[in-house]
Amino acid sequence: MRDVASAAGVTKAALYYHFKDKADLYTRVGVQRIDRLRDAMDAAVDGGGSLEDRLGRLTEVALERMATEVFQPHLHSHEHLDDAHHQELHRAMDRLQEPAIRCFVETGAPERPLAPRTAAALLGGITFSLLFVGDEIFGDVDLPKDPRERARLVVRLFLDGYRGLIRDGADVEAEVVGS
Repeated sequence: MRDVASAAGVTKAALYYHFKDKADLYTRVGVQRIDRLRDAMDAAVDGGGSLEDRLGRLTEVALERMATEVFQPHLHSHEHLDDAHHQELHRAMDRLQEPAIRCFVETGAPERPLAPRTAAALLGGITFSLLFVGDEIFGDVDLPKDPRERARLVVRLFLDGYRGLIRDGADVEAEVVGS
């Protein structure tokens, strides 16, 4: 805390006035970073356009910033935070789905086969899985290196499956419950 206070140009007492302890400081900074990413994702979908256009812009922002602003700090938090602080970070990360949910709602995407929250979670899963696929992990892979092209791939993968479910008239909830 002494190093942080010195770097910020404040006293340690002033730092403790605003933050209970190191875990509180780390958590609040982490939540702030996640919230800034969510704001950037919101701005990306504000430009209007089709569902595909909006999801493409949102996914591009996520691919550009998710690893450094969410994933790495989250991994670090497992080592240094208690469960209550860790859960606070998870609640902030859950809010990262809000811009995608808004895309589905505002573009009038059908409620079936997937509710907007479910569709957003699946899009997030595909995005996250392609975030770290690269030569250093899986060897020689045939994926675009350009973030914009990778984002378009994520959206196409998701929307092709989503539209396929609509075409087939699938009721995902009925299929899951019935299995």
